[in-house]
Amino acid sequence: MRPIKLEIQGLNSYISKQTIDFTKLTERGLFGIFGKTGSGKSTILDAMTLSLYGNISRNTKEYINSMSECAKIRYEFEIGGRGNERYYIVDRTIERTKTGIKTPYARIIEKKADSEDVLAEKVQDVNSRIISIIGLTAEDFTKSVVLPQDKFNDFLKLGGVERRNMLERIFGLEKYGKLLTEKVRKRKSNRNIELEKLKTSVEMYEGKTREAFENMRKESEDIKENIRDEKRSLNEKTEKYEQGKELFENIRLLSECEKRLGEYEERKDDIESKRKWLERAINANSILPQIEASEKLSETVEKTSSEIKEIDRELQIEKKELDVIKIRYNEAYSKKEERIPRLSREKIKYEDAIVYENEALNLEKEIKNIKNRIDELEVIKSEEERNISNENLSLLKSEKRLKEIDDELSRIRVSAAYRQDVENGSEMEKELKRIKSEYEKLQYDIEKEQITYDDKRYRLAVSEKSMKDNEEKRNNINSAIIKLEDKKPVSNAEISSKAVYISELSSEIKRISELENKKDSIMLELSENSEKMHKIKREISECNDKISKAERDIQTFEKNIDEMKYRNRVSEIRKELEEGKPCPVCGSIHHMRSDSESYDDRIQYYEENLEKVKIEKLQLSEKLEELNSDYGGYKSMHTIKTVELEQVKSSIGEKNSRELINKHDNEKRLLERARVYSEEWEKEKRRLEEEYRKANDEYTKSEKEYTAYKIECEHKNDSLKRNRESLKDISQNIEKLNENIKSIKLKLKLNNISSRLEEIRANDLIEENLENSRKEVVSERDKSREYIEIYRKKINEIDPEIYSGKESIKEKTSILKQKRDSIYAISSGKNLKEMLDKTEKAIEDINREYSEYKEKYESKKEKTDELEKIKNKLKGENISSEKRLIDQKKIIEKLLHQNRFDSVYTVKKSAADTETIQNIQSEISEYDEGRKHLDIKVEELKKLTDGKKINKSEFINLQDEIAILKRDISEKEKESAVIQDRLYTLKNDVEKAEEIREKYKKASKEFEILEEIDRTVRGNRFVEYAAASHLKYIALEASQRLSSITNGRYALEINDSMEFVIRDNFNGGERRGIDTLSGGETFMTSLSLALALSSQIQMKGNSPLEFFFLDEGFGSLDTELLDTVMESLEKLHKNDLSIGIISHVEELKSRVPVKLVVTSGDIGEGSKVNIEYS
Repeated sequence: MRPIKLEIQGLNSYISKQTIDFTKLTERGLFGIFGKTGSGKSTILDAMTLSLYGNISRNTKEYINSMSECAKIRYEFEIGGRGNERYYIVDRTIERTKTGIKTPYARIIEKKADSEDVLAEKVQDVNSRIISIIGLTAEDFTKSVVLPQDKFNDFLKLGGVERRNMLERIFGLEKYGKLLTEKVRKRKSNRNIELEKLKTSVEMYEGKTREAFENMRKESEDIKENIRDEKRSLNEKTEKYEQGKELFENIRLLSECEKRLGEYEERKDDIESKRKWLERAINANSILPQIEASEKLSETVEKTSSEIKEIDRELQIEKKELDVIKIRYNEAYSKKEERIPRLSREKIKYEDAIVYENEALNLEKEIKNIKNRIDELEVIKSEEERNISNENLSLLKSEKRLKEIDDELSRIRVSAAYRQDVENGSEMEKELKRIKSEYEKLQYDIEKEQITYDDKRYRLAVSEKSMKDNEEKRNNINSAIIKLEDKKPVSNAEISSKAVYISELSSEIKRISELENKKDSIMLELSENSEKMHKIKREISECNDKISKAERDIQTFEKNIDEMKYRNRVSEIRKELEEGKPCPVCGSIHHMRSDSESYDDRIQYYEENLEKVKIEKLQLSEKLEELNSDYGGYKSMHTIKTVELEQVKSSIGEKNSRELINKHDNEKRLLERARVYSEEWEKEKRRLEEEYRKANDEYTKSEKEYTAYKIECEHKNDSLKRNRESLKDISQNIEKLNENIKSIKLKLKLNNISSRLEEIRANDLIEENLENSRKEVVSERDKSREYIEIYRKKINEIDPEIYSGKESIKEKTSILKQKRDSIYAISSGKNLKEMLDKTEKAIEDINREYSEYKEKYESKKEKTDELEKIKNKLKGENISSEKRLIDQKKIIEKLLHQNRFDSVYTVKKSAADTETIQNIQSEISEYDEGRKHLDIKVEELKKLTDGKKINKSEFINLQDEIAILKRDISEKEKESAVIQDRLYTLKNDVEKAEEIREKYKKASKEFEILEEIDRTVRGNRFVEYAAASHLKYIALEASQRLSSITNGRYALEINDSMEFVIRDNFNGGERRGIDTLSGGETFMTSLSLALALSSQIQMKGNSPLEFFFLDEGFGSLDTELLDTVMESLEKLHKNDLSIGIISHVEELKSRVPVKLVVTSGDIGEGSKVNIEYS
């Protein structure tokens, strides 16, 4: 990563936007960030981290400046090697809320040569995308970029355990220590439980074998053969029974039919009478609608005549009233036309006068308000002057208190290295106490487990004896079953197998027939598909030819356009040439005159044709793409169908459905065999199997009990071994901790580490309180300065407003006098409102009177016209109804004559409702159909019986034999179903047993591997190995950097005790301890170590970080040592690595070529940044 630009606004001490151009800052490789303590140097690093990851390394939320509502950060950076750079921009806005902070806006953009792609816009999405781009978390990024020098001095000098702990924290190796051990043991425990469950499952399925399955299958086939024999016998008897049953039933039906014919003969006269009544009722019902229509027309004619008379009387009254209203309407219209214009002019004059009066009143109020405001401003000005005096006193008090707090803080602070040593010693004492307690508890647990283990061993022996007794009993029964199997009669397994073969042959015939049909269908589809492909191929060829022609035309038109444009440019230059002045092309001062010619028309012609050809080419390309797509689809379909055809042919092979059918029929005819079944043998077998099942259950129960005790004993034994090993490890840890604690006490010259740590922490609390107090005092001081500035600004704002108010009063008083004069000229001192109301009322009365008479006239005229229309309409309708009534009466007379009715009364009397008619019709139809059906049935039955007779007792005996056979078959089918169900269950059990045995074998192997891993990771050995590996790589890279800085003199190595040593190559390769190094040598060594550690952390990332910062650490160096440090840093930086120094030491400024100077601004401005060069 290379930083490009950083913009900060509203963050910590920064208020206004500050821009840091890293391209300038890093152009010479080495740069510095300088400023006073608290000026905002470290905030630059916080801004980079906040822009990328949304938080800062100090894990605080109070980073928005108190004078800003939000903090805005924009960071631009590059990723990738030279020539393969990717440019990114990250923007974040963080706002302050009542409950804390929120980030309403976050976005990351990838900037390209001609565009900007937004990669993410939500906070979580941006955070995730940054980690994927850089490859580092926020913690890893901070460790890699910021190298605090004092911490790596400590790391250089730490002992083995402390250094290992530090590496464990930096590289997150905790997951390979206790966490890994716990995971392994948890996984091992889970696998052990799973193993025991599987072992129990294996025992549960004992005896579920393939051999047992085959024996049961043979038994099932024997029962099925017996059922088939009985079914053949049943079919023969059933066929005989059906033949006798048909004759018996026909004789019974003939007797019943003859009896029912007699009943129909008795109803014959009644049915004929109903036939005649039905005909009369149907005729009457056909005439009745015409009679009802005639009566309805007659009523309509009478009603319409009455309505016409009533409307004519009402119309005469309405006409008289219309004449009266018309006279009054004309009078109101004349009045409106004469008086309204004069009254309207008077109304406008009075309204204007009222407006003047309202404006005058408003002016008086405004003048009064301005005077009051001037008085208020005078009072405020005096108050602000007093406030300035008070705030100046508060400012002096705050500055005095700040000096007192700073003196106290200097007195109580201790160095970070000293604090770290004390904290490490305290942690070791706590760890020692915890381990001792663990040691005592483990001793007690071992004694307790030993007692339990002895008890379990005794119970194991008792359960083992019980298990052996039950096993012997089970084996005796099993021997009896085997002997019984030896005496088993010959079964019909071969016939059963043949039946299965025939069934399979039927399935094969069906399958081959379906495949043959499918083959014919696919071949037809392939033929159609080939035709379509051939057609599309021709179209593609034609399309390609057209596109080639279009491309040639485009080239020609473009060439012509360029030629014409060139000629136009030559023509333009010729126009501008003047005799004696040089030509811009050839430099000649003598020019041959010629008429200039414009080629714009030709260019336009060529461009239009070019555009047409391009459109045509685009359309052809789209068509070609579509044709290629279609061709590809058909080609894919052709390939799929070809493969499918080959598969079908392969499936059919040499077989033929017709030959298979012939073979099936032959095999079926040959399948006739008899089978004998022994009930006593089966009964004895079932009894022995039941006894075996019970004995097996008892054995399984005792075996489970034995297994459970055995597992518990093994677990207890393993647990005792593990605990004894752990006890030994804890004892060794106690000895190591005692030695380390003693070493720290000697180094720090302390008798009691804990009390010293408490004293330091108490001072921390005091320091924290002092820091809080200092912040409050600084805040009070800043507020006093702000208030003074605010009060001064208010006074400066008040003075112009007072002057402006006085001038406004003069102007408004003059305007008020003019308004009053205009009002008097209009009203002559009378009440304007009363005069306006009177005029408006007169206008309103005239308009109202006119509107009322106009509405009455129009309403009455409309009603009169409507009555006239209704009257004419009714007259027309009445004439039409009278004519239709005459025609209707003629139709009725004709219908009466045709249907032999003497009058309308007779018709009404003969008519009947539809339901009654339908009931009579149904009754007659049922009689006719029933009589006809019985006649036919009797004739058929007489032919079928032909005078034959049947023995009833023999028929009933045959019926009983069939019922007995059916019952026997049903019972045997149930028995077969039970055996089939047991067969299915046994098959599943056999498959499950085989699967469980395989799982048990696999789980046993995995448990052995977990045992080996557990032994390997025990006692933090894996963490020590990982830490040592990291340390070796760090030491190797640090040695290379140190050698480069010191021109090959020094190298860093690790001895057998995993401690750092320095090799002096200029002194015969002599090796010496870290404590013998001078200040400058220590700085260079720790710097190399810091860079190596940073490089190791960066290996997690996707791209190297091409910059880092050295934060402080230079304050204690003298001039000579500073020279050494700067020379080392100069040697370190290169094209792909820039080094930044963060410091408040003034002496470093002149030694750094490029520096960013951070200055604390005045109140309300915030920190400022500026790049300077040495």
